[in-house]
Amino acid sequence: MSSQKPCANPKCEKGIGILACQGCQRVFCKRHTTEHHEELSMELEKIIYEHNSIRNRLQQNDTLEILTHPLLKQIDEWESKSLKLVQTAAEEARNKIQQILIENKSDLIKDFRILTQELAIRRATEDYVETDFDRWKAELIRIKEEIKMPKHLKIDKDFISSGDMIKITSQVLKSSQRSAEKFDQVCGYIQVEDNRRLAVHYGLNARDASVYGKRLYSNGSHNIRLKIETMQDNYWLFLGIISASSSLRENVYTTKSAYGWGGTNESSKFVYLEGIENNGTQYGYDGDIRKNDILEIVLNCDQQTIDLFNIRTNKKYEITVDIHRCPFPWKLAISLYYSGDSVRLI
Repeated sequence: MSSQKPCANPKCEKGIGILACQGCQRVFCKRHTTEHHEELSMELEKIIYEHNSIRNRLQQNDTLEILTHPLLKQIDEWESKSLKLVQTAAEEARNKIQQILIENKSDLIKDFRILTQELAIRRATEDYVETDFDRWKAELIRIKEEIKMPKHLKIDKDFISSGDMIKITSQVLKSSQRSAEKFDQVCGYIQVEDNRRLAVHYGLNARDASVYGKRLYSNGSHNIRLKIETMQDNYWLFLGIISASSSLRENVYTTKSAYGWGGTNESSKFVYLEGIENNGTQYGYDGDIRKNDILEIVLNCDQQTIDLFNIRTNKKYEITVDIHRCPFPWKLAISLYYSGDSVRLI
């Protein structure tokens, strides 16, 4: 019996599947592989069109958009019923709403900028599959809905006293909290589990495998906390960053844009700069990272530095990043070596 798989295109009568799509997992013949790629390109163009539409809306005049916001209309209607008694409270509420909306839009612009950068990189490298489309669509829908009406904001119109006649409730989350880091792409024998917060090496043999963060970082300071859940013999892992424009590698620490630390035994402690291995001693790094350690990585884009803080040892290490070698945006990069080794984002 032949082990050859037929082309997944229902219109293909005789084609043999030779190329598999990593997104939908279907196998196509050469002709229909090209057609499938064209279908993906058309789907991407639809996403880009929606992206550009939202960008135009974000670039509209802030003052006019905020002053005509539906929440302010609610306040105006309430004020007209209560006359002079509520005028002072209404004015205070307007000011608070406007400030919250300004802060909310600022956060949305930051999230949108991150998405814009990722779309540009993925489009240029043609590195995308159907699951990426689902994630991008969901993010565009979220931003679009937040522009119209922030989910964390509501107005309580309770006539209690002149000092508390209208209450503005806001649960504003910072951009870094609302879009917390998650694992995304992998290279090698790593699988991502538990809502993309756990990365596990599943290879049968000891060999490098890498996992990358979803978020892109170009400005501000960002804290990423993780736990070393499993680390055989406390021997090896890499924690750091690469430029988002760099290609994926199993041994990510050799990437020319890689900066970070090798978590290992004290006899082989390494600091990586531009993908080059350096003795950690000259950088004040002792390599003391073990199973169950909780670590905090700080990506300070404004200062062009990355920090590593080990809660167990209470030690902090810093690396200065050459942005000509590792241009923005950055992304989190982790490499595991032994089967069963695992890292969790917390």
